[in-house]
Amino acid sequence: FTAMMQYIGPVFIRQEAGPVPPKIYTEDYPFQLGKAYFIKDGKDATIIATGLMVGTAIKAEEILEKEGLDIGILDISTLKPLDEEAITKASVETGAIVTAENGITIGGLGEAVAAVLCENAPCPMVQFGVQDEFSQSGKDSDDQGKLAVHFALTPEDLAVSVREAIAKKK
Repeated sequence: FTAMMQYIGPVFIRQEAGPVPPKIYTEDYPFQLGKAYFIKDGKDATIIATGLMVGTAIKAEEILEKEGLDIGILDISTLKPLDEEAITKASVETGAIVTAENGITIGGLGEAVAAVLCENAPCPMVQFGVQDEFSQSGKDSDDQGKLAVHFALTPEDLAVSVREAIAKKK
């Protein structure tokens, strides 16, 4: 919140309710608007995630690691400005991208990343998120993650999308 308070211009904060995300950053992490963070480098594909989907990406990476796949994870905490350099780096290094967001894919992270890739480093890509449909919304705080299951936003579902992106490389 400090970075947003110091920023001059419009800002949008998405406050999410639901499962507590894994602790990734220390209190002294130097957050910067417009800078993405590589949680893990990879060779086979990169999951570019935002918000609660970062935790899902970490779990999906663990599933895929057991299959011998080396998957990178890039945390995009700000969509504007977007860290085009980090996105391009991920594309060049792994050759396959999966964006992960727990909102509708239209006009979101996936489309923003696709635009960057199209101009800088085209590669196979899969957008993982809520498809274009009327949907329910609400707090997804139960242990079963009913909304995540309903919209196919589980780590297992994300792992399927990563496999799909890697298959497109061939």
